[in-house]
Amino acid sequence: MLTTKIFLSTDGKHTIQVETDGDVDPEAALEIAEDLYDKVEAKHGLKVDQWKSLNDKQQPAKVSSGPARQDAPTCGIHNVPMNWKPGGVSRTTGKPYNGFWSCNEKINGQFCNFRPGSQVPRS
Repeated sequence: MLTTKIFLSTDGKHTIQVETDGDVDPEAALEIAEDLYDKVEAKHGLKVDQWKSLNDKQQPAKVSSGPARQDAPTCGIHNVPMNWKPGGVSRTTGKPYNGFWSCNEKINGQFCNFRPGSQVPRS
């Protein structure tokens, strides 16, 4: 006897389970499972396909290495050259963001929030 279970998942991580009590040749059971798997994949896709589609949509329109180091503005708080952080996709929100200048110094354990064009906070 051959028992077949198919688990379709909304995240594209589908499972095919074929069990036999010994009456069916294991090679035949494997062939049945592979055939079912191919049909499920063709119709519903896989998790990797969903991620690829999502990543394609979230890529920033223009990726550049950023401005040259000699063009770096100076942090108005720490008086050090700022670093260019290239655009990307936020790990927390999944949304794309543009590149920006950032100061790597910390104030009370937090990264400096000075941005070029902003005024120096008064103490």
